[in-house]
Amino acid sequence: MKYHLTDYLHFARMYARNRRRQRVWGKLYEAAVRSQTFKLPAATVVQLIPTEACNLRCPFCNQWGENGYFFDGIRHVEHMNEDSLIRLMRSLSPRDSLISVHGGEPFVYKHIDTLLELLREQQFDVIFSTNGTLLESHLTPLAKVRNLIFLLSIDGDEKAHDKVRGKGTFRQARESMAALFELRRQLGLPLPAADTGYAHTSDQVALVQLSAEQLLGYYDAVHARTAQFLETVTDDGLDRIVDKRWNPPVTLGVRLVSVIDDCAQHAGQAAYVKGLVS
Repeated sequence: MKYHLTDYLHFARMYARNRRRQRVWGKLYEAAVRSQTFKLPAATVVQLIPTEACNLRCPFCNQWGENGYFFDGIRHVEHMNEDSLIRLMRSLSPRDSLISVHGGEPFVYKHIDTLLELLREQQFDVIFSTNGTLLESHLTPLAKVRNLIFLLSIDGDEKAHDKVRGKGTFRQARESMAALFELRRQLGLPLPAADTGYAHTSDQVALVQLSAEQLLGYYDAVHARTAQFLETVTDDGLDRIVDKRWNPPVTLGVRLVSVIDDCAQHAGQAAYVKGLVS
């Protein structure tokens, strides 16, 4: 599966939106505590449990496992009413709220296609916690939800995973995710970013046709992530091996020097081009 530069930019924009929301949320939380109202003007992270049902019986699960409260009949399974779901989702704004969908297994929900359409309608940033075995029946509406994040329940390699969740479940999840990625590519939608863009060809670079505002947004997202990482770096950590593909292996300190050198070269190239056009 090949990734395009638009995929990486899409991921960077999602990251930038999330950083912006976190900054806003932090101020709202502080204001709510200081005023002692403890009320927010809008929902922030919306934890949505459309159904408590699940199609698997993983032994360790506290809901449907060997000692789970649903499996033992201690509680009855509940499902979210479709009209209530619609009213809730249309009362939210993608600018203010991040949607996290879990369960149970979300894709057991009998109104899952309604939920997917509501998520597509306003282009929320959405996180799905799922075992991935039921995606195949919903690939088309799922592919149209632009801003997707998956927390996929995988318990190791195929053998280990199937031992826990049932024979064939690893393959189902893997094949469904591959089919979803392929469909999103056919629809011209971005895939989740998975690499840095290193060694892209000129043709791949030429795919980027963005406004100055979008490029600056990408820069801001990368800068914020870099600053966040550098805050974690210690003197001792600089000797940590981060890449064993080279001889000698590359330490974190050496890699950071390489990054700084690359950035200096790119800054010089940008200054040169600016001089040519001005």
